Amino acid sequence: MDFSDEEKRALLRIFTDVVKDKNGKGPQNIYIKYFPNEINVVFQGIVSAYERHLIENFGEEAVKILKDFYERDAHLIEKKFLGKLKEGHSLCFYHLDTDFENDVFVY
Repeated sequence: MDFSDEEKRALLRIFTDVVKDKNGKGPQNIYIKYFPNEINVVFQGIVSAYERHLIENFGEEAVKILKDFYERDAHLIEKKFLGKLKEGHSLCFYHLDTDFENDVFVY
């Protein structure tokens, strides 16, 4: 997949806006890695203080539940993202890697 610099900036802006809309705030850091047949969107700094509290107090049980919520939300984010994306590129959600301990998520 070839994206122009303008399209890359637009993708980054769209993902940031979608996360901001969902979480009420944007991620601390976001970047996109481009590969021939996929793109990876890396979010850092989106775990809320309450989610961090749950993880600290309930460990893996909380992580499992939060992971399920984030997986569900990934599909909702995909719909919002595709709704804002201009025609020309065919993209779909493939997988979400979650790392709650380091607050890093790869979409």
